[in-house]
Amino acid sequence: FHAVLRTKEFWLFTSYLAGTFTVNSGFQIHMIPYFQQDIGLTSARAAVVLSMVFIISGIGRVGGGYLLDKIDYRVVLAVVAAMMGFSLLYLQVVDVTTVPATLPFALMFGVSFGCLVPMRGTVGSIMFGTRAIGRVLGILQGAPVAAGVIGPLVMGIIFDLNGNYSVAIWGLIVISALMVPLSLAMTSPADLAKRIRAAADQR
Repeated sequence: FHAVLRTKEFWLFTSYLAGTFTVNSGFQIHMIPYFQQDIGLTSARAAVVLSMVFIISGIGRVGGGYLLDKIDYRVVLAVVAAMMGFSLLYLQVVDVTTVPATLPFALMFGVSFGCLVPMRGTVGSIMFGTRAIGRVLGILQGAPVAAGVIGPLVMGIIFDLNGNYSVAIWGLIVISALMVPLSLAMTSPADLAKRIRAAADQR
């Protein structure tokens, strides 16, 4: 367990979870107000968009686990972060005024959000093994929990200061973009396992 904590990958993955959950929770909580006040949809139509996101997230929940079985976890992490960022960028650069026009956003954001659900446990076990996975996941849980509180709070403050969500969303796009190189900075599971074993043997 202590050998895991001494790896840079543990802290990179913790930072990744904090970043992506900041984006995810921040926008999810404010999604309906955003589509009402910044986009101009009615509350009912904004609720439809939110429903689409949650329905589509089922694809990510299943597909994310499948991809982690087939593809390097670093690539999956990078793609999820990039997809989340592009979904928000779409809202910023495209004139979205109807529910059908929100579908590309709902697809990208829903899939990326769904992928995050199984990712913490699955990637944690891939990276660090299962020997002390309970304690490892317990610590990893702290980052997204804190982010889940901070993200919506900061978005609300920015909205109160500016009267719209544009600045906050650009901030979420930047965070998503930063998570891509952070993901790719991690090492392969095989190399990580060797380093953890070597560190444990030194104790």
